[in-house]
Amino acid sequence: MDGLIDELNQFIDTCLDSRETKHALAVKMTLEGFTHQQIMNILQVSSGFCYAQLSVYTKWKQAFLLSGVNALKLGYKGKTLYLSDLEKQQVIQWLKQQNYWNLEELEAYILDTFNIVYSAKSSYYNLLHEAGLSWQKAQVTHPLKDPEKVALKKEICQYLEANRVSIEPGKTVVYCVDQCHLVSGDICGYAWGKTNEIIKVPIKNIKDRQTYYGAINYVTGRLIVKPYSSGNSQNTIQFIKAIKAINPNQKIMVIWDGESYHNRDDSRKNLHQVNGDKPEQEWLIYCIKLAPYAPEQNPIEAVWLQVKNFLRKVCHLLKIFKIIKWPFELFLSHFVLHSSHLSMYSTFS
Repeated sequence: MDGLIDELNQFIDTCLDSRETKHALAVKMTLEGFTHQQIMNILQVSSGFCYAQLSVYTKWKQAFLLSGVNALKLGYKGKTLYLSDLEKQQVIQWLKQQNYWNLEELEAYILDTFNIVYSAKSSYYNLLHEAGLSWQKAQVTHPLKDPEKVALKKEICQYLEANRVSIEPGKTVVYCVDQCHLVSGDICGYAWGKTNEIIKVPIKNIKDRQTYYGAINYVTGRLIVKPYSSGNSQNTIQFIKAIKAINPNQKIMVIWDGESYHNRDDSRKNLHQVNGDKPEQEWLIYCIKLAPYAPEQNPIEAVWLQVKNFLRKVCHLLKIFKIIKWPFELFLSHFVLHSSHLSMYSTFS
């Protein structure tokens, strides 16, 4: 620090331009710890000058630290600052070694290592792209998600293949089952609006909710959707009975998640009443549990996403919760899923 102060003192003593002298004095006092108010009083300059140029990160201080006293002279254009090819490769290697990426940290690394500050953000973006990085939306993942259990979906594939001769002619119907909890706030999302105005969606009670049980036919993509008061074992039993009533002469195979009420005593008793003491291959209802914390393994999740995106597009028409439920149910009543979701385990004709 003493060397910097000595350099500034020498410049101030020999400088003939009062404006350049003020620049140097301002930087010197900033380095010595003077407050903005003290600098204003000593230099007799306006607060605008001080707060624009005398903050801790003032451009004059930065320029001096980077280029010395020449940067304080009027008309100074600065030196051309860019990374050489070798330096650029060093930055890219540094980026590849990081566990996470932050634009500000990249700026700080280049400044600390090479004494270079790019004027355009695009220069930093180009370095990130060259390092194989892109700006993308983060996805939620559960910390307890077990990759080994997720990989067990191969067992589902094997079971479906083993029962192909029964599934393809419709003797066994495969359903992917899940619950959707529709709440008033689900209609809020991205929408076009005036840049100077906040988009407001009038919702009287964001806690209004309706639970829907849904089952998608894995072969045809057709839906069964029923509204219930909540997700629990009794409503689960009623929904399974509704599926069976629609398919009275077929065996039912259910693929669903590990919700606790799927495995409670009353749920197990209901399945036992339906299947009796028959061997497994003759069960009328057979349930397969998906890996925990892996909703992407259930094709019906794509259905819930699409219907909620539809609600967000027409949010300006949805004033009360009763009206929110109506287009939700109408959309699903005509919905057929045609996508790769219906071939994640096996493809059927």
